[in-house]
Amino acid sequence: MGYKVDLDAFSGPMDLLLYLVRRSEVDIYDIPIAEITEQFVGYIELMDALDIEYAAAFLVMAATLMDIKARTLLPSEAIDDDAEQDDWLDPREELIRELLEYKKVRDTAIYLDERFEDRSRRFESGGETPQVGERPLEEVQVWDLMSAFADLLKETGQAVSEIVSSELPVKSFMSQILARLESFGRVEFTLLFEDRSDRAALIGVFLALLELMRMRKVRAFQDGDFARITIELCAPEQPPENSGTTGD
Repeated sequence: MGYKVDLDAFSGPMDLLLYLVRRSEVDIYDIPIAEITEQFVGYIELMDALDIEYAAAFLVMAATLMDIKARTLLPSEAIDDDAEQDDWLDPREELIRELLEYKKVRDTAIYLDERFEDRSRRFESGGETPQVGERPLEEVQVWDLMSAFADLLKETGQAVSEIVSSELPVKSFMSQILARLESFGRVEFTLLFEDRSDRAALIGVFLALLELMRMRKVRAFQDGDFARITIELCAPEQPPENSGTTGD
């Protein structure tokens, strides 16, 4: 396809790890490391198959998770040293501490963004009131989209390893998505993938959607955690009211 979406523009490995913990509905203090490690590696394999660029930090996190998983499998009687015994009791401790710190920063950033958007809407002229239950784009993570895309592949009976690149440029799929949204307004995520027998088109549409989101030309909503995803055009940015005035 000759085109790659830069995943770093969306999020990093801690964001994915936090997403998996939330999706699994487990206590952050008691992470099922084997299950989470398998899921984390699965997302990396999906990104590789889709030819999506991601930072080396994802591989570092995967290695860290696998190391912790291996240490949790060690029999406690095989460790004699007291210091090592304490470390064996919960090798996840450092990871949990870092994840909690990341969550605190992320939650604060989301809160500030929501306050900013709320304040902006108060002074917008003709701005639409969002419908009850919607969540802004910032809360519909790229991982929600990748999970939905993986489910779509399963429904069509296609393995990730079977995906092939399309000869069409991603910009062509971007134009198709924009045209459809301009015609129909909001469109459910799965309905963007009309020809599900064309593996090349599936990956082309998905990469185009990620790029449009990165460019803030489209945004996504969900009615709740891990619910159905809906895509719509972003409202064009309004120039300042005094932008046409000059000081002459």
